[in-house]
Amino acid sequence: IKVEPKADRKFAKEDSLWYFYAVSNPAVAAGASAAAPAPATTPGSAAAPATAAPEPKPRIMTRISVQRDGKDAFQPLTSPAELQALAPGYYASGSEIPLASFTPGYYTFGIQVRDLNAAKDSAAYKGIERKEDFVVLNADGSLPPRTAEKPAVTKPKAPPKKG
Repeated sequence: IKVEPKADRKFAKEDSLWYFYAVSNPAVAAGASAAAPAPATTPGSAAAPATAAPEPKPRIMTRISVQRDGKDAFQPLTSPAELQALAPGYYASGSEIPLASFTPGYYTFGIQVRDLNAAKDSAAYKGIERKEDFVVLNADGSLPPRTAEKPAVTKPKAPPKKG
């Protein structure tokens, strides 16, 4: 597998958009880190060899969105993250988004990552969000036309109050 970064953020429909993120020291569920009880033995029997319980994984929720011209191009996806442990307290996730179904245009990819085991008023629970723009090129490799942006509507100023 070869994943090449696209510094210019321009993709053909045959390409895929890949995203990766890592979380370090996420909270684990309360009580999940308690040691497993020792195996029971009966008189005269040998104790079974102890097996280390796997480290509990955190509960990370990921929200993926793709917008075109400021509107959702696809239904946003909110789901639990499929994390891979890289080291104690360090996890990573990522995936591929094939661009074959995208029409040429200017898009924004957004990802929000939240730690559901963190305290409700913490920054980790509220999550971190990142967005980045990218372009899906025309079949001939040229840039698609930009859509005309609506002019900003300004409200007329209220006359000053006389007092």
